[in-house]
Formats: sequence, structure tokens, C-alpha cells
Amino acid sequence: MDAAEHVLFARDQIDINAVFDSLARIDGKPRLIVNRRGAISAASSGAGEIVALHPSLAIERNCLCPCDPLAEMALEELLNVPCVATRTAVLGEPGSEHHLLLRASSIGEFGVCLILVTAASCEMRNVPEIRVIFGLTDSEAQIVRDMFFGYPPQVIAERRDCSIHTVRAHIRQCYQKLRVHTREQLVAKLLIYYV
Repeated sequence: MDAAEHVLFARDQIDINAVFDSLARIDGKPRLIVNRRGAISAASSGAGEIVALHPSLAIERNCLCPCDPLAEMALEELLNVPCVATRTAVLGEPGSEHHLLLRASSIGEFGVCLILVTAASCEMRNVPEIRVIFGLTDSEAQIVRDMFFGYPPQVIAERRDCSIHTVRAHIRQCYQKLRVHTREQLVAKLLIYYV
């Protein structure tokens, strides 16, 4: 690489908002960089609109703010993600258009990069691939899909016209096959496969 090429990558020459916009065009996931108190340092296009649509979050004076106790607990956990770690939170009414997934990754001591994914915008087109990747049955793959979109077990049972006990047995099998213990871990694992 010659000296002219180095200029493109100099830290003070890169517009992080433009980088985020580029990433959002690639994977459809708006991003925010916030400090550990929630003050926004950078954002991709569309991030503010997603937050504005969600009843549990707001942007006030360029700061990401929770609007209810559950969002406050989730945001606090995300903002305190340890270095070299990620955390995922699910906010909103399961299955609603305002259901929001937040994935946080630490940026050292400075702050956190947040990826925002609305359930409505995140299609699970590749259920057959997930079935093959994790060795799920067709029924398990559909239940994983429903869990990904935030449906509680009772609603999944009603949608599938089966008992809650059958759904819970499938959920236990799915957790075992995906090697996860919670819905949030399941969502985080599946998000890896959706670019």
C-alpha cells in the first residue's frame, strides 16, 4: 500500500456515519455508537427512525433513553457489555411490528456499538438452511422461527394447533440443538446467519 492509500484509512479521515450507512446497505441493520451513558456519537441512516417507532426507547438531547422499566434494565445491560463480548436484548410486544432486537458489542472502555433490528424487517427466509445447519426437524425449525419473532410458547401452540407441552418440549430440543439456554441467546445465534 502506498502513502496515498493510507490516507483513506487514517482515523481522522473516515466518516463513521458513512461507514455505518454502507454497512446498513449491505445487511439492512442500522447501527449506533453510544458511550456508556447512552450518548450517541455516531449513527447510520434509519437508526433514529427505528428508535422513534419503538415505544420503549427515545432519543432525547442526542442520548438513547429508555421509556419504561424493562427497557431501562435492558439498555443498562447493553451499555455495560464487557470488552470483547456481545449482548442481545429483545424489546417490545412479541410478534408486533414494534418488536425490536438490540445487539451490543463493546468498543473498549469508550462505549458500545448497537445494531438495531426490527422483527418486521428481519425476514427468516432461510428456515430450511437453519434446519440443516442445526439438525432441526421441520416442526422445530418453525418453532425456532416463531421464537425468533418473539412469540411466546402459548401463542406458538395456538398457531401450530398443538399443546403447550408439545411446544415446550420442542423448545427444549431446539435449545439443546442450538446449544443455547435462553431466547436471547437463540436470537443472537440466529442473527449471525442473517446478512
